[in-house]
Amino acid sequence: MKINTLHNLLSTFLISRYLRSLTFLCAILFFGFNGFGQSVTIEDVVATEGGDLLFTVTFNNAVDIAAFDVTTGYLDVTATGGGLPLVSPEDYDNGAQTLNFSGTAGQTLQFTVTTFDDSIAEGTETFTVNLSSTDLGVDDSDTATGTITDNDAVGVTVSTISGNTTEAGGTATFTVVLNSQPTANVTIPLSSNDTSEGTIAVANVIFTAGNWDTPQTITVTGADDAVVDGNVAYTIVTGDVASTDLAYDALTAANVADIAVTNTDNDAVGVTVSTISGNTT
Repeated sequence: MKINTLHNLLSTFLISRYLRSLTFLCAILFFGFNGFGQSVTIEDVVATEGGDLLFTVTFNNAVDIAAFDVTTGYLDVTATGGGLPLVSPEDYDNGAQTLNFSGTAGQTLQFTVTTFDDSIAEGTETFTVNLSSTDLGVDDSDTATGTITDNDAVGVTVSTISGNTTEAGGTATFTVVLNSQPTANVTIPLSSNDTSEGTIAVANVIFTAGNWDTPQTITVTGADDAVVDGNVAYTIVTGDVASTDLAYDALTAANVADIAVTNTDNDAVGVTVSTISGNTT
């Protein structure tokens, strides 16, 4: 009976010491791999397309440790990453960069991400930056959002008319051009609200991703009549824009300016009397 009791007490003591030792060992391993609260953090950054995003990474710790490196990685959200030199539809340079930390507590290092200044109205776009530390004891789970602000907008610019048309067939011109590069062809209907005063040779003006920024010249020709009606104002009317580029397709006739024109009259009131055909007898 006494032997059994002694055995039980000794077993309990040994098991208790074993568990305490195991707990201590686990704690040492945990903090050895995860650090005593040490981490690297990164801040969100915003920039206009064409500019550089300057990110700041900070080593957060109370004491110095051995040197380590941090490598950057990227994840597309609405922005599209690519390698230098960037070309559309790429928005930012997603090449990995390595930051060499000395291990000094509170140290900050910076790196830049280049963005591409395109001509497409695509709105604000974002991507995610993640970090990877060579020191397993440094928490590298923090991420940052890179925000690229667009500097383009959809729209159509229409010039004023170059002058009056005339009933003698005199012409005048105006130009049409897009404000940003479309992702598909853009068609803008044109018509005269009074073809008895003036007409245009084309019913539509069409822009592509290749010629969107080249103004197209439209000719308006005056129409003749035999009525003394003075100089008459009429309008070249623009219609709703059509495109599979949804941003441009959303533009209506109200978003595209009409063109005011005046047709100059070449008639005058009067009576013409011929000379006599000959003498009477």
